[in-house]
Amino acid sequence: MSGGANLVQWFEIPVSDLARATAFYEKVLGVSFTPLEQHGLRMAWFPTVDGGEGSGGALVQGEGRTPAGRAPSCTSPSRTPWKPGSAGA
Repeated sequence: MSGGANLVQWFEIPVSDLARATAFYEKVLGVSFTPLEQHGLRMAWFPTVDGGEGSGGALVQGEGRTPAGRAPSCTSPSRTPWKPGSAGA
């Protein structure tokens, strides 16, 4: 892919223990996460840089966000959810 929008604009990693997952990723990556509750979900957002390259994402705990057997979900620039094994994967 050359030029244009990033392939992935947003990703979510489902977790069952948000505090534990946040502490793990903060230690491994050496960054701080931003906590947020939205649409009945508890989240910890990965740090982003305005105007920077790459995508944003979050650790997510809540209804329908089960880590076992569920891969992280991604959203394309068209806002169409993409999951591993779907068309184009």
